[in-house]
Amino acid sequence: MEALIVILILAAFVGWILAELRGGRLARFVAGAAVVAAAYFVGQFVASVIPSYERSATRASMRRLAELFSSGQTDRARSAIDTYNATAEQGSTYKAALKMWDAVSPKAGEAKQR
Repeated sequence: MEALIVILILAAFVGWILAELRGGRLARFVAGAAVVAAAYFVGQFVASVIPSYERSATRASMRRLAELFSSGQTDRARSAIDTYNATAEQGSTYKAALKMWDAVSPKAGEAKQR
């Protein structure tokens, strides 16, 4: 699906260039409008990437926090929550979610407890 979208955006851009070189006024207007619309959709997609990463990191961290609490590692879980809160106070919940994931993710050599 993403490949099709990229092809359509490139086609709109090439069509706009060709319309500017050889087309009449209506062709240039339509091709320019298509490129502006494509740029809008690209902007919307790019703007949604970081929040989706943040949601994924937060969701994974919450699952891992539940595992830590159920296994009795409450100090580590509380430390991760404190890390999140301290970083989020500085204005970046994206960085806070990633730092919380780092705090709760299994360390190298740590066996998964179940």
